[in-house]
Amino acid sequence: TLVLNTAHQWLHEDWTWLGLCPLTIFSRTGMRDEVPVAPWEAAVKKLHLRIMADAPDSLIVRKCGVETGEQVRRRAAELVDLDWPQSLASWSRFDDFDLWLRSDGHRLNPGTSADLVAAVLFSALRDGAIHFPTRDHILSHAEQLLFTPRK
Repeated sequence: TLVLNTAHQWLHEDWTWLGLCPLTIFSRTGMRDEVPVAPWEAAVKKLHLRIMADAPDSLIVRKCGVETGEQVRRRAAELVDLDWPQSLASWSRFDDFDLWLRSDGHRLNPGTSADLVAAVLFSALRDGAIHFPTRDHILSHAEQLLFTPRK
């Protein structure tokens, strides 16, 4: 209940630590409407990056130490500063960051911040503030991912 109450507050208030309200992120990418998956996915990733950029993820700190947690936070903050996903220059950095987090048996898995993102999304969906993409949009996006060659 505490996590959901906090997520509800994060959803509806302009928290200075987050930089802007999650609803603002969602509305700028169209998440508040019935939209294709790609903008929805980008909005969720952007929210996660903003949370990660604010403070070291406690799961990473517990598994890998404070210094590594701070390194992850700094790299997430760099992506936020590069205005991912709007900036073309930020895409290769994002891919590198993603690969780095997945390396070494996923030891850098930002699990605590992911839980916060899930709670914010649940609260937003429950309140009707955002809507899932349609089934057709999801299938189309999955097909695109499967058949688009990766760099």
